[in-house]
Amino acid sequence: MNINELVATKVMGWTVVDREERGWGAGPVVYHISQDVDEPYFQDFRPSTNLVHAWMVVEHLKSQEPPLHVSIVDYANCYHCNFTPAMEWRPFTNREHLSVPMAICLAALAAKGVEYEA
Repeated sequence: MNINELVATKVMGWTVVDREERGWGAGPVVYHISQDVDEPYFQDFRPSTNLVHAWMVVEHLKSQEPPLHVSIVDYANCYHCNFTPAMEWRPFTNREHLSVPMAICLAALAAKGVEYEA
């Protein structure tokens, strides 16, 4: 499983839709995101390279109980991202990468107990 699929399933809680079962044919990965919205599918989710998608991950983690606070720092030519549980002073996760979206993905996976080697 690639990092985008891991973030979608392990962090966002989405499920992969079987395109063949739906009769959609070949194409990008589609995720079922919710029964509670008009358009319950998201296609071509790429949080490791798309900052808008990566920020969806940040907003999702901030909205959970308990909420996680995010810190993103540009330090020594790379970005450090960590998610800290509310009311705790110590970093819960701290991952670094040359790109902000990938740093967010790595830290989000670590916050869910999933390690990924970039």
